Amino acid sequence: RRFRHSFADEILGALTTKTLTAAPRRGNWRGWNPWQVLRKLRGGWVNAIGLTNPGIDWFIANEYPRIHRKNLIVSITGGCASDIVDMVHKLNAVEMLAVELNLSCPNSPDWIRWQDEPRLLLSLLEAVRLTLRHPLIVKIGYHASVEKRLGLSQVLRSGGVEIVAMINTIPFAQIFPGRKSPLSF
Repeated sequence: RRFRHSFADEILGALTTKTLTAAPRRGNWRGWNPWQVLRKLRGGWVNAIGLTNPGIDWFIANEYPRIHRKNLIVSITGGCASDIVDMVHKLNAVEMLAVELNLSCPNSPDWIRWQDEPRLLLSLLEAVRLTLRHPLIVKIGYHASVEKRLGLSQVLRSGGVEIVAMINTIPFAQIFPGRKSPLSF
């Protein structure tokens, strides 16, 4: 489906895209069976959609022209710094409010690694800041302890991050320890 907005730009704070990767990624989403990855529970929802997306090149060529707006935030992630820096380079040609670097998808094996290895994260952020001409938002995961979040905040500050998004989807096991997720594959 094509995105069709009905909000006036002046009343919409910002529109953030689904997280994009360098190459198309299947993730867990199967359009013919959305309930495989999305389930309503009393008091909320549980999901395991993952990083299903058409890839950055497809987005820029096909979706961006339809949703072009100044208050757009494009969310990206990757398993290696070179993929992320390549995406940032491509996004420099796009008019937008900011780039969100999603380092917190619980359905991706890379999300904890970026947050658990401060030197690796700082190296990534420095490479991104050298390339990026837009403000940078970094979305971190919920798994971190208070002490780890404080250490992470120092790395993010040193890496030139303007905005930090402090939460993403909370892993089921953190809310319901010892219970099997209703979405276990």
